[in-house]
Amino acid sequence: MSQEVQMICASSPSSSSSAKKTAARRRCEEAQICTDAAALSDEEWCYTLDVLTTQQQDAVQISAVDISGCLSLGDTSIIFIADAFSNSLATLKLALCSEVSDVSIIRVAAQCGATLTQLDLGWCAQLTDAAVERIAASCSLLESLNISECNYVTDASIVCIAESCPALRELVVDWCIAVGDASLHAIAQHSRQLAHLSCRFCTSVSSDAIVDVAQNCAF
Repeated sequence: MSQEVQMICASSPSSSSSAKKTAARRRCEEAQICTDAAALSDEEWCYTLDVLTTQQQDAVQISAVDISGCLSLGDTSIIFIADAFSNSLATLKLALCSEVSDVSIIRVAAQCGATLTQLDLGWCAQLTDAAVERIAASCSLLESLNISECNYVTDASIVCIAESCPALRELVVDWCIAVGDASLHAIAQHSRQLAHLSCRFCTSVSSDAIVDVAQNCAF
């Protein structure tokens, strides 16, 4: 029987590359997946994942990956995650991973769309409508999306999310300066299960749009 585990990666004191790899291998063998990824390069991170997928592929299914704040990790690592855990990944948290671009998020949507329910892309400042529109097209089970301070994301892609993700219960678009009333009216019309909306510092949002959401969503 497969075992679902979470991979939670947080900062810890730096050590040599070989020591990191040894620790990663030991933890992977124990199915306790927790590495000091904030200090790892893309190459080292992919090595850790390779250990997991090659040695434990019959025993472990990763359902959640949290590498928030891992500033050195970019598209290479995220593409590896998407390909390695395409049949099981439900939660992916990439907040503050500023090197991540549309390329890897489009891959995540394509590979993990059938299982993904929670996606945190807050402060991934390179992202554009192209990535969010692919999320909308591929992730029909999505329940939670955070795209705070993704300033290239506009109403066009948020409308797609509202229209295509009927299970959406949480949407965070704080500081998304190109998101306005069109997004909120679409949410009011389509996202009837929404329980949490945060649009702080979205200066284009009007009171009429807020009233529309309040009158039509679950809350």
